[in-house]
Amino acid sequence: MSLHVAPSRLRSQRSVRRLRLIWKHPLTRGYHHVGNFDWLKDKSYAFSYVTDADQIEGFSPLIQFPDVHHAYASDGLPAFFANRVMSRQRESYGQYLAWLGLGDQAPPIEVLARTGGGRATDTFHLVEDFSPDQGVASGRFFVSGIQHQTQGEDIARFLRPGTELQPRDEPTNPYNDRAIILDAEGKPLGWIPDWLVNDVHRLRGAGTVRVTVEQVNPDAPARLRLLCRLEATLAE
Repeated sequence: MSLHVAPSRLRSQRSVRRLRLIWKHPLTRGYHHVGNFDWLKDKSYAFSYVTDADQIEGFSPLIQFPDVHHAYASDGLPAFFANRVMSRQRESYGQYLAWLGLGDQAPPIEVLARTGGGRATDTFHLVEDFSPDQGVASGRFFVSGIQHQTQGEDIARFLRPGTELQPRDEPTNPYNDRAIILDAEGKPLGWIPDWLVNDVHRLRGAGTVRVTVEQVNPDAPARLRLLCRLEATLAE
């Protein structure tokens, strides 16, 4: 059960992992940062909205977190997030973790960080916080739309960990004029996920961004085929 908590308790329990909750407006298709989800030092969880969440047109507070002015804490993974993680009881859970590049004991928040926690029933995604550490911000993502590129799947099959991919703006994209396509040796491979695009534009504006292949999963569904690492070196 989620509870309202005093800010002092959240300050006393340092966040060891933060993800940002992104909401996609179903009509405008714009992406908005609406809240922060934290895994705290004592292994509990916290959720809070951004300060202007109630000013985002069309956005309504989540049923489990109804007050945008409160911070919430829970000893267990709140249902809104738990429903976005595959059950450990599933026979395929071990294979799923392997595709994500995680070990058997990976905490749920790391699963959410890799997958985004997307569901067909809503337009929310969780993304890395990309908070800089000594001038460097980093995170991981799966390349989107490999199956929609003529040679995407063939190219991905022969990539190796450490291969650098080249981000390229695609302003003529009919679905998102801020789209960023990824090239491998000059050939289009797939896209940075739409829910991550605004962050990449922001990071490129603050420094340099490098995208490299971290893991290739030839037998995985297309959405889990290619795991990449994004590293941004921010200007001082």
